[in-house]
Order: sequence, then structure tokens, then C-alpha cells
Amino acid sequence: MSKEEISFEFVWIPTDYWSKGNDPAGVLFHKWLPDGEKDAICLIDQGNIKLHVLFERRGFLDKDEIKYSDEKKEELKENVIRRHAKLESGPLFIKLVYPIGLNDEKKIIGRDVESKTAKYDKLNDYDDLGKNIYKLIYSKLSVLVYTLKYKFGQFWIEDFPSLDSTSQSLGSYFSGLQAKCIIKGKKYRFLPNSPIVFLVSKISKDDEFLKFITEDNWRSLQKKEFIKENTGREYLVKSYDSYINNDLRNAFLEGCIALELVISNLFVKFCQEKLDSFFDMPRKVQLCIVANLVLPDLTESIITNSCKAIDIRNSIMHKGYVPNSRDSKYYIDLINVVIKLLRDGEIKLPNKHLGQIIWTK
Repeated sequence: MSKEEISFEFVWIPTDYWSKGNDPAGVLFHKWLPDGEKDAICLIDQGNIKLHVLFERRGFLDKDEIKYSDEKKEELKENVIRRHAKLESGPLFIKLVYPIGLNDEKKIIGRDVESKTAKYDKLNDYDDLGKNIYKLIYSKLSVLVYTLKYKFGQFWIEDFPSLDSTSQSLGSYFSGLQAKCIIKGKKYRFLPNSPIVFLVSKISKDDEFLKFITEDNWRSLQKKEFIKENTGREYLVKSYDSYINNDLRNAFLEGCIALELVISNLFVKFCQEKLDSFFDMPRKVQLCIVANLVLPDLTESIITNSCKAIDIRNSIMHKGYVPNSRDSKYYIDLINVVIKLLRDGEIKLPNKHLGQIIWTK
């Protein structure tokens, strides 16, 4: 079956572009900005498949300050750009030419019509095409973004998003990239299947709100003296903050540092001396020894998962492994072990992203 070369367009926002918090609106340039197609980077040019990425000079001058709050304004002229030491790129535009069959064309057009009513028919799904295009753009864009972050120091931009099938469909993924395809001069939404987000929540009970400071907690502080100890608490909290901000890499790294500090303090305390032979042992062996001394009631599965978390930390450090949502269960058991080993009564790790609940009475 013959295939026609079709143009696809995607838009990726590297940072919180429109709200403009503390991070820049995209990549930072000096006295110059890429100007659309003529300054595009070619990632693939192989026969009938072409992939280019580019930035457009979107923004406008307001009292000698460049602003990006109106995406329709494109008023950045060369003389304005050359006078500014720091310039923000805005969104990254992704252009793809890819051959598709007539059947997929019909499905794309049919799906676009469905998207206006949000009533999706599985007969119009084109999963295979969606998967192929995802693999193509992700394989190239993830490397480009990695280069921008870790060679050119643009560390505030997000990693290029990967598809996590446990939390979203292909349709939802491409919807996030504002995906369009152009067939016979007309633009259609590119939604390989229904744009569904699977709400896999870490929060299952109202009890999670009890992790905030309660009146009883405050009253207890009135009766205590405060001691600052280097027992791993700081890294435990930093680790959990990384976790709830979806930074699993640092969550594992900081969580294992917290575990190391807790183990070291406990072993010295119980043995009354620092035995070099113990600290030469692998971290997983140390954990098993200390847990047996201090927490003999810990289940085998929690110990096993904590050891797996240590393996993940080692893979991150030495192999460049990128943890994903499936690794979360190992992280949760790791920090639960750290909390138990701290032997400090109640330790709270609240989720600052929880929404509000207002009781009627």
C-alpha cells in the first residue's frame, strides 16, 4: 500500500512558560535567538522521514524589557535582540515529515471530528502509528534536551517527556505536545487513541492531611528542648521533597544518604565503637545487620524492597539509570525503613501539593 508523506507539528514547553515563576521561559541565549526554520536543528533527514526542531522569536518589547506573556506577538527585531545579554527561547517547535497510509489518514480525520465532542470510537485508534512516531521523536529529542541541560548548563528545563503508559494514554501524551498533522493543507489533531489520564494517586486517605502540623504537635513542642543532630533527617526530608516533585533520581540518591547516616549512627551506638570491617561491607549487608539488631519485626518484603532501592541508587550513580514510576514502591519502603531506624517517635512527611478540603461544619 502506498504511503503519503505527512507533516506533523508538536510544541514542547521546556519550563513553566506562561506563569513565569523563578525559572526562565525556556532555554537562555546571549544577544541572539534562533529565528525559526532558517536556524532549525535537523535531527533526522533519511529519505522520506525528516525531523527538525526550532525556536521562534516570540515576544515583545515593553519599556525596554522583553516579555513573553502574549504568544501571538512576534515583535523581537534583530536590533532589540542584540541589545539584550539574556534572552529566553520560549517553546520548542518540533516539525516531522513521516509517511503514513491512507487508512491512518482516514482515522486521523475521523478522530479529529470525535475530539470536538469527546466521544471516541476505538475503530479510529491508530496506536501503531502513534507508537512509531513517539519512539522516533523521543529517541532524538531526549538526547538533544539532555545535551542542552548537561553540556550547556540549562539545568532548569525539564527532561523531554517520556510516555508512562501507567499514567496516560498515547492520546493524552500527544495532546500535551499539542500535536497536529497536516493532510492536504488542513490541520488535524493527532490523537492515536482516547486522551485519557490514569489518576494513580499516592494519596488514598484523608489521613494524609494529618501529616501537616496539628494542634497536638504544636503543644508538644512547647514541652520539648530542641537538639540539632546529623542523623539523616535532613536528607530524609530532602529526599521526600524530591519524590513528591516527581524527581525520583534525587529521591533515591538522597534517601540512600539518609539511610547511610542512620545506619552509621545506630551501629556505633549499639556497638559502642566504630568497627572498620562493618563499614567496609556492602550497604545492603549493613542494612540487614542493623535492622536485625534494632527492628527484628521488619518484614522480609520491606527489607528486600529497601535493598532493591539501594540497587537502583547504584544504577543511577554508575550506569545512568533513570528511575520510573514502577520503582516508587521500592523508594517508599526505603524511607519507611529510615523512619523506623531513626527511632524518634512520629516523623511527618506531608505532601505540600495536596488540594484543599473544606468541611461544611
